[in-house]
Amino acid sequence: MKVIAAFLFTLFCAGVTFGLFIDRHSPNAYARICDLVEKRIYLDAKDLGDWGSRCRARAALVTADTLPEQLARDLRALMASLNVSHLNLYHPDEVRRAWAGEDRQTGIDSEFVDGELVVLKVEPGSPAQKAGVRFGDVIRRVQGEHPAPEIARVVGGSFSLNRGGRDLEVEIWPAPLQLDERVRIESLDRDTALLRVPSFRAEFFGAEEWRRQALSLHDKRRIVLDLRGNSGGNFVAGLRFLSSFMCGRQDIGYLYKPRSGRLLQEELPDDLSDEGQLEVMDRSDVVHMKTYSDYGCVTGRVAVLIDSATASTAEMVTQALRDYVDARVFGITSSGQLLVGVWYPLPELGEDWRLSIPEAVYQSRRGRRLESEGVRVDRAFYYNLADLRRGRDNWVDQAWLDLRRDGEKKEPRAPSRNENGKSLSN
Repeated sequence: MKVIAAFLFTLFCAGVTFGLFIDRHSPNAYARICDLVEKRIYLDAKDLGDWGSRCRARAALVTADTLPEQLARDLRALMASLNVSHLNLYHPDEVRRAWAGEDRQTGIDSEFVDGELVVLKVEPGSPAQKAGVRFGDVIRRVQGEHPAPEIARVVGGSFSLNRGGRDLEVEIWPAPLQLDERVRIESLDRDTALLRVPSFRAEFFGAEEWRRQALSLHDKRRIVLDLRGNSGGNFVAGLRFLSSFMCGRQDIGYLYKPRSGRLLQEELPDDLSDEGQLEVMDRSDVVHMKTYSDYGCVTGRVAVLIDSATASTAEMVTQALRDYVDARVFGITSSGQLLVGVWYPLPELGEDWRLSIPEAVYQSRRGRRLESEGVRVDRAFYYNLADLRRGRDNWVDQAWLDLRRDGEKKEPRAPSRNENGKSLSN
């Protein structure tokens, strides 16, 4: 079988991604998927139980008239019974959203706060932005019906809004959109930066570009790192990001294959390319995740904002910042989706369908497995409706205040030190 590769955390999957083309002429894609999952998933036979036999029993019901969407719906339900992340079938639209940030939507990210659906983000260049929707607007109706976050994101028509006590009516229709997930640095005051990282996709962490951005943080005494909604990206992108805060080399954790009987070990090199990272994962059973030595040294105190949508690479980054730079973590416990998923093309179902199988586990150097548990917060944050309606993000304000208070008690953070106590500044 032919192997393809892409090393990329995505909306649903963390880690190395590669795949084997399933024979286009296979009489039953469902049965082949059952076999592939049973063979490749990281779970041992005890944890799998009778899943394989149940899967093949369902496969026997597939006919030539079974539509891909019907097959996918049935398989997803069966996969969900294993209660692990990164085990799923993805429609081509979901694949484009995860890999390239392409989606068809209104551009509204919203959440219920005290019973009101409040706009928390408006995508630049989106239909919502063009219609004048703003952060803090309350969505009262969509097409005359009570709204929900997903409805506001994908349904078009008449939107009834309230802004500062004033009712507004706007027309918004979903459109193809390239999501803007670049790293952004904003100034909160002379000594404090707000660092927004919506994604760890490789395209945003070229070596020179990230060095330039990290350099702009060198004189900041305080940094609020916003990882809310960050569903992951590329492992090396995450390590490059961490390198600037570790100020050099630091072993933060490792990937391992529980079902492998070998113990071949290797480090993940500073290489964003799919091919190089695939080779490391393919020939190793344990891959050590170490930061790199030439990405500057950011020594400001760090507060991290996370929520239930913070996943995979973003969870690895958050836990490492807590472990090695004494970062405070605020918000809501993260999603707990940190396995190494492997993506397989499924040409039998149609172009760009993908199957994701979790084949390896991430564990921090200090022994934490974040799958299922997620990253826990030092203090829970909740949105304040009055602040949001005034256009204020009270999560950012609270983290900023905490850092200022903390700074009154402590000296600026020293460069991180490795497990042997040696300085890692470069």
